[in-house]
Amino acid sequence: LRLVDYDDSRGPLREVQAGNGWYSQNSPVTVLHGKNKARALWVKWPGGKVNTYPLKSDQSEIEAVY
Repeated sequence: LRLVDYDDSRGPLREVQAGNGWYSQNSPVTVLHGKNKARALWVKWPGGKVNTYPLKSDQSEIEAVY
């Protein structure tokens, strides 16, 4: 997961893993905060598929579904 800023710069990046070890996985909920206002959420799914989810200017949450 990565935020994309309005100037197309890359914001913070966070990797979310499921089944990485014995009875372990990351939380499906993650918090990202960038220096600038974000315009989109960039997601690279398992297998390499990439989606970009646009964000509204006042949006504070988004659900990305594979």
